[in-house]
Amino acid sequence: GSRCPGDDHVMEKSFSKKRSQEDVRFRRVGFLVYPDCQSLDLSGPFETFYWANVMLSVLRKPPTYHSVVIAQRAGPVPTMSGLQIMASHSYGEMVEGLDTLVVVGGTGCEAVTEDSALLEWLRSIAPKTRRIVSICTGAAVLACAGLLDRRRATTHWTYADRLAKADPSSEVDASR
Repeated sequence: GSRCPGDDHVMEKSFSKKRSQEDVRFRRVGFLVYPDCQSLDLSGPFETFYWANVMLSVLRKPPTYHSVVIAQRAGPVPTMSGLQIMASHSYGEMVEGLDTLVVVGGTGCEAVTEDSALLEWLRSIAPKTRRIVSICTGAAVLACAGLLDRRRATTHWTYADRLAKADPSSEVDASR
């Protein structure tokens, strides 16, 4: 059980259990979004990976990053501001093949920390994913999935106390 209180383009749509040569060539970056997430927490990092590919192109190197937006279901996801984000994949489709998972923040994180199916998916994908990070309050989602155990974490300063209570074993630093 949880310790938490009662929160582009797609190059290929299918993810097989075996990694193809295309998977090896690309580092698939998944962005986990949910209703009432912060659109800036998605768009800023998403654009960073896009521009990394542009710079690789300038250097006459092949693109490395393949970014996908993941949600409970593929389709539109409303953000805090009302902007609709289009998720290309449901998290249930993503059984492996992620190099990096970015959990975005937003006021909707509190509801997501109560979503047992999503938290179980995070726990199952974590050992198969090289790097899992969060933006701002997305750290609460990682804490409720048990992925911050004995790790150093940060979040928006107004959520720092909540994050520390969600995972007492983590070291919460609200100054970063």
